[in-house]
Amino acid sequence: MFKRLAVGRYLKLLVNSPDEVERIEAAKALSLLRARFVRRKLRRLLAHPDAEVRKWAAYALGFVGEKVDAVALSAIFADRSEAIDVRAHAGEALGHIGEGPAETRDALIEGLSDPSPEVRFWGAFALGSYGDAAAIPKLQELVETDKDTVPGWWSLKKEAADAIEHIRQFPQGT
Repeated sequence: MFKRLAVGRYLKLLVNSPDEVERIEAAKALSLLRARFVRRKLRRLLAHPDAEVRKWAAYALGFVGEKVDAVALSAIFADRSEAIDVRAHAGEALGHIGEGPAETRDALIEGLSDPSPEVRFWGAFALGSYGDAAAIPKLQELVETDKDTVPGWWSLKKEAADAIEHIRQFPQGT
């Protein structure tokens, strides 16, 4: 009962608060509550009309989500009409989930060619978590050619190199 009340409070803050810090803290709190009904509510918020709500719902879903949630997140990640922040958070979420069907991996690989450095960065991050060697050629291309840096993080070259190293250390299926 208490958990449901807490979820309701955090969801209201995530959706209604005009304060960005409150929204972030609500998303963080939701990311700690591992329950099926939390995942369902967050998946519904991925279609919310407010991009800020979608962004933080994707963020939280990355920590409580499961393989089945990867499909919805990869669709958002691949949607070039979606806000860059929402797509980037969906990519990060996919990396935290660390698995998904083949079409999810394909969307992430395709995202490495995106014009947005943030989308490419989080796509590389997620692919490193997936551990699929099919991503290595495209990641290697980023290592050799991408000169962009994501504010608050590091270069795409470094993230792609880290992803390759992780894939080689922890290949899919091990």
